[in-house]
Amino acid sequence: MTAGLAMPRNSPPGGSVALATGKGTVMNLLDLVQWPAMVVTLAAGWAVGSRTRQRREVGFWLFIVSNVLWVVWGVSEHAWALIVLQVGLFMLNVRGARKNEQPAAEH
Repeated sequence: MTAGLAMPRNSPPGGSVALATGKGTVMNLLDLVQWPAMVVTLAAGWAVGSRTRQRREVGFWLFIVSNVLWVVWGVSEHAWALIVLQVGLFMLNVRGARKNEQPAAEH
């Protein structure tokens, strides 16, 4: 049997798209969001640790993308603490991006 899209039997009103695997298990497609979120978060951490200003700036934007991905996943899983954490980290990322724009003497 090949993998395909299926609606779970007990899906909420409006339905939820899920992935049916060959073994008969069903995985919510939103569960897959955690993997790109993790990869983007790691890439952001690597970029922010760079000595070059431009790469750090890319890192801050990647962190913001990862915040959005984690919030999307967190909403689907009702992970409210994770969502609050991502909002807090977003605010820290904005602060860091602003400080990155300033000359080193002003930090």
